[in-house]
Amino acid sequence: MMLEMKSVLTVRASSIGDCLMGKYLLENIHVAYPDAKCSLLVAGRVDMIRNLLLAYPWINVIEANRKHPMTIVSAIKDIFPSDLTVTQYSGRGKFATASKIFARLVTKPGRLVGFTDTSPMNRFLYDRLIPFDRNKALRLEEQAALSSLGIKSSVERLSLMPRGMLPITEKLFLREKGYIILHLFTGSVNRGMSLDRQIQLARALFDTFAANSKLILTAGPGEETFLSKIIKEVPGAIPVSGLTLQELIVLVSKSIGVVSIDTGVGHIAAETDTPLVLFRPCAGYTWWHKDQYPGNKLIVLSRDDVCTTCSIDKNFPRCLNAITVEEIVAAAESLFNK
Repeated sequence: MMLEMKSVLTVRASSIGDCLMGKYLLENIHVAYPDAKCSLLVAGRVDMIRNLLLAYPWINVIEANRKHPMTIVSAIKDIFPSDLTVTQYSGRGKFATASKIFARLVTKPGRLVGFTDTSPMNRFLYDRLIPFDRNKALRLEEQAALSSLGIKSSVERLSLMPRGMLPITEKLFLREKGYIILHLFTGSVNRGMSLDRQIQLARALFDTFAANSKLILTAGPGEETFLSKIIKEVPGAIPVSGLTLQELIVLVSKSIGVVSIDTGVGHIAAETDTPLVLFRPCAGYTWWHKDQYPGNKLIVLSRDDVCTTCSIDKNFPRCLNAITVEEIVAAAESLFNK
């Protein structure tokens, strides 16, 4: 029996990876219920997420933030009542209680779905709880949530497209399939590499590929200072910052391939089917499980054996920095020269 679906909501963290997973859930619901209003709720960076999803105008991206109470009032007016709400999983403890309570308040009885975590409040809030498995690809967790509602996962693969092919390569004087992208920044040293290691990797990739390809170093807002330090040591590389996410999607999709730390640029590469060498800390396991992005255009490098209970050791993850520059360059050579 088909459920009545006029309004659907998913609640996500305000990051590229989390919101792309929310998009995947909504895509499958959109196939089953094309007339339903599909909303994605975030706590911040709403303009960034809207730009990310410009090619999907049927997704309504909205914000609710406790620091700005009027956004909560506006979101309730926009959403209520939701015929179905799915909150996200938490790989580290529990999903925010305030977000769960908000989801409960705007959702019809019997229609709130979430994932198990350490919170004792779940049995009072949720109508359906999906067992969260840290050894399982997140794409399959989304499918499990859909299956619990009797909704078929018609969209199997994670994918992302831009809204039109912007002339970003022409603006940067780049030839399509004539450059490799290196992205080294996550916005937090607790998830990153040391500056010395970043410089070593940029230099090694430049020396390996410069004869036939340009090396592009991308950075987000606030990361330009670190980018300039790397370029000073590897002057042949080309720095690119200040792009919109739509421009970044096009730039990534027209490249030979991407070498990236575990961050949004990596997810954009994987979802645009661009060859990707990704290096990650142990905390990123479920995001890069072999069933997350099946295919032969992805190499994931990790050293989970270095960590025991946490990926963070002082300023930088030990497991991430145990991956050698030589390993990353060799993976790039094997993938990009196919």
